[in-house]
Amino acid sequence: MPMTFQQAMDIVDRFDPEDLENLSQGQLLYIISGLTGEEAREFMFAKNIKIFGGINGYVENFLSTGTVMRIKTIPNEIERRSGIQGALNALNKMLTYDELTEANRAEINEAILQLTNETAPAAAPAAGGYKRKSGKGRKSRKGSKGRKNKTTKKYRY
Repeated sequence: MPMTFQQAMDIVDRFDPEDLENLSQGQLLYIISGLTGEEAREFMFAKNIKIFGGINGYVENFLSTGTVMRIKTIPNEIERRSGIQGALNALNKMLTYDELTEANRAEINEAILQLTNETAPAAAPAAGGYKRKSGKGRKSRKGSKGRKNKTTKKYRY
């Protein structure tokens, strides 16, 4: 039977940081299988805070392991945007902790800025800018425009 959110959070409370860190992927999947997405994220966040000895330890680990750079370099755009959104959610949640040091708060804000700039839409080209004119017009998929149709003597496009 799947665990409830309260049961999952009881594991965080009862287990030592070492035991939480040593949970296997299968054990973690079992724990979060009965949780909503938000509850699973909350469980993982609380687990990581305990593993790293508090919010500041978690922040330092999160930022020092290159998480932001790794996310920004994911080649698949959909996966990259999903990773960015997940990281932004975690970073914003970190900012809600009163125990956060000012140095960590500044680093989190910098990471948020980096990730937010990554998700900003590309700027449109300036109006009135250079437009390439080749004189050939638009090309069809199969090749050049204006091939003569030998049966009708008309150009087909």
